[in-house]
Amino acid sequence: MGKSIIPAAGELRHLITIQQPTYTTSTTTGEQIPGTPVDLATVKARIKPLSGRLAEIARAIVPTATDEITIRYHAAATVGKQIKFTDRNGAAHLFTINNVNDLESRGLTMVILCTEEAATQSSSSSSSLSSSSAGSSSSSH
Repeated sequence: MGKSIIPAAGELRHLITIQQPTYTTSTTTGEQIPGTPVDLATVKARIKPLSGRLAEIARAIVPTATDEITIRYHAAATVGKQIKFTDRNGAAHLFTINNVNDLESRGLTMVILCTEEAATQSSSSSSSLSSSSAGSSSSSH
């Protein structure tokens, strides 16, 4: 038997929320203004910052990719949606879903390539978070 594509329960240790971004259009400029996203699902995940060979491979698919997120299959996880994650230090991370791979097309496990947007910090170390989110190896995941 080969390696299982279904992650073990302990591997999915991050709680994430899949969201649908919303926009309104400015009546004066016609510009799209981000609104409050709609929560679609909250699921367990593994968030892995891209580095080394994995980063090279992922960026061949999505040049802006910063992280790989693995979840059990969920229909709400599609390109264009976003993922919200709050780490144990209270920093909120927002990822844009750029690519979704249903491993072996079996509807069991999804590997999502994401780009981390600007993170927000609810407590003291926001300046160190800002500088670490510019690179791809943030250790706060």
